[in-house]
Amino acid sequence: MSNPAMITLVFIAFAVWVRTSMSSPAPSTAASSEEMKPPMRWCTISAEEEAKCVEMKNAFRAYNLELEVECVRRGEHADCYKAIRDGHADLITLTGGEIYEAGKEYGLVPIIKETYTRERYYAIAVVRANDTDINITNLKGRKSCHTGVGRTAGWIAPVGFLLDKGYMDPVDCGDEINAVAQFFNKSCAPGTFTASKNPYGTNPAHLCGICTNPQCPPDSSELYQSHDGAFRCLVEGAGDVAFFKPEAFRANMGLPAGDKWNSALNPNDYRLLCPDGSRGTIDDAPTCNFANSPAHAVVTSPTKSVDDIQAFQSVLKAALPLFAADNNMRGFRMFDSGEHRDLLFKDYARSLKDLQIPQTYKTYLGGFVNSIAGLKRCPPNTLRWCTTSIDETRKCRSMKAAFSAAGLTPALSCYEEEGVGTCMERIAAGYADVMTVDGGDLYTGGREHHVVPVAAEDYEQGDASYWAVAVARKETNFGLEDLAGRRSCHTGIGKTSGWNVPIGTLIRQGYITVNSTTCNVPEAVGKFFNSSCAPGAKSSKYDPNGDNPASLCNQCRGTGNRHCARSGAEPYYG
Repeated sequence: MSNPAMITLVFIAFAVWVRTSMSSPAPSTAASSEEMKPPMRWCTISAEEEAKCVEMKNAFRAYNLELEVECVRRGEHADCYKAIRDGHADLITLTGGEIYEAGKEYGLVPIIKETYTRERYYAIAVVRANDTDINITNLKGRKSCHTGVGRTAGWIAPVGFLLDKGYMDPVDCGDEINAVAQFFNKSCAPGTFTASKNPYGTNPAHLCGICTNPQCPPDSSELYQSHDGAFRCLVEGAGDVAFFKPEAFRANMGLPAGDKWNSALNPNDYRLLCPDGSRGTIDDAPTCNFANSPAHAVVTSPTKSVDDIQAFQSVLKAALPLFAADNNMRGFRMFDSGEHRDLLFKDYARSLKDLQIPQTYKTYLGGFVNSIAGLKRCPPNTLRWCTTSIDETRKCRSMKAAFSAAGLTPALSCYEEEGVGTCMERIAAGYADVMTVDGGDLYTGGREHHVVPVAAEDYEQGDASYWAVAVARKETNFGLEDLAGRRSCHTGIGKTSGWNVPIGTLIRQGYITVNSTTCNVPEAVGKFFNSSCAPGAKSSKYDPNGDNPASLCNQCRGTGNRHCARSGAEPYYG
């Protein structure tokens, strides 16, 4: 390699840990089975919710229920997802939209669902009856009330519908928040400025323009949050249309006259907006709605054992005859939050029902997952660039703005997915158009999804090739023949210079032996190295049978479902 420029442009893609694994101290003697079981740690997001959690803790203790309750306070739902994923909490009750986010982004799984008078509830749009000119086709420019960003009946179902039907124009693929901001004149969309809902810091202020708090937090300090709050937003004249569920409408009707917002409400003063453009009454909700939403459910970490999950289910089942009835005389009421609505559980719940183990967010949500597709709709006639992380999406949007300023056409849009494999599937299915991949992914994508290369990166060498190298720290003195039993770092399973070339070389030269019957290369690599970080090695795409060695992910740094992810979510990827 005589060309100095080529030397400086080498892409280091496969590195080897130098030190051999340090032996770990022997584990301590196992605790006896008679010791107290670990507590059931419930994650809360407000002072009011934490106070109810403490009530539940005291009530469960007073009646000697199987598990002790422990309350874990966090700032918002996403913080709770992280706490559960990382083992600092165990449980939280979520809406269908939140279950989707917690499952897709954090790997959490539903284990118990709430039951209601109706098994599932509807997502409805409500207006004042005397606003006779409003229907679902002419909401643009009006003021809207939502239960919260990302919530089922107040956001996902109606916004997904409006985008899917073309009444609302998409701003970018999956950027429904800014689409809502451009569609409505003002809104109350609680949660707009939380870190998880505003990762790019670009959410407009008028999304909270009719809220009681200009920061519109997704908790009870914002009077217009949740289902009752969205209805109140309409009743008090702040909004022209409110999106929530019928139970909230019915629960606030027929109350005695007084000085509260819901005093002496008359159902004849309100109308529902139907998807076909007509209007109806609350009795028409079964046919005049946007979606039949999944019940709220309690979720936990997928790393919990079956015994742990069954213990959670058992203690909550034991609590039902004691605390589920709103008129029980034991002090604590599971499904009644007093003046604060929906703390820990939804006040409209009647009971809880165990879910089959194992369960994923996709199997639980069923067809409702499809209603989320509208939220990812891309602007028409754009070149849809598929990205695999928030950082990539941020750069994609910067590139989109720069290309637009330079007058380049077609315009770009940014379509974010979970990983390279999923992006290639989306490209093949027609949901996205382009992305940048390495040679290994191109091979897989071409073979499995029929994607084709249209342009190549140029490293100023006259072509788009680069070297695959193995790198160790300077002070080491081993060679390729001494790698067995050491620790290895790879760009990702199936990638060119971090997996295909080095592993192929080690196999070809006889250092790694692959079973000729099974031809299981990951298994052979797992036996060869002591442990590795090969991002994607335990993903469903690269480990469809679940038999790849866990050691291929042991050295990865990511936490929760980001651990060993074949995307920028894993710090040691690429």
